[in-house]
Amino acid sequence: MKQSSIDGWKSLSSLLEVLGVLFLGVALYYLGYYFMESTNPYRNEYIMGMVMGLMIAMPFWLLNFYIVSKIKTHISKFRYWFTTIIAISITLFVVVYIGVGFVLG
Repeated sequence: MKQSSIDGWKSLSSLLEVLGVLFLGVALYYLGYYFMESTNPYRNEYIMGMVMGLMIAMPFWLLNFYIVSKIKTHISKFRYWFTTIIAISITLFVVVYIGVGFVLG
C-alpha cells in the first residue's frame, strides 16, 4: 500500500474510534444512572439505554477492527489490541444480552 492510502485508512480509523467512544460514553451514562437511581421504579429502562448505546457503538468498533487488522503493520500494537479487545467485548456483550433475552422471552 502507498503511504497516502495508509494515512487515509488511519484517519478513517481515528474517526471511527471517536464515534465508538462517543456511544460508549452514552452507554456508560445510562449505566451510571442505573446504579445511582436505585429507588426509581423505571430504572430497568436505563439498562435498555445502555444496550442501545452499545448496539450503536458496535458497528463503529467492528469496522474499525477490520480496518486496523488490514493496516496492523503500520500502527502501534497498543492501538491494535485496544481496538480488538473493545470490539470483541462489545460484540460478546450484545450477543449474550440479545441471546438471553431471546431465550427467556
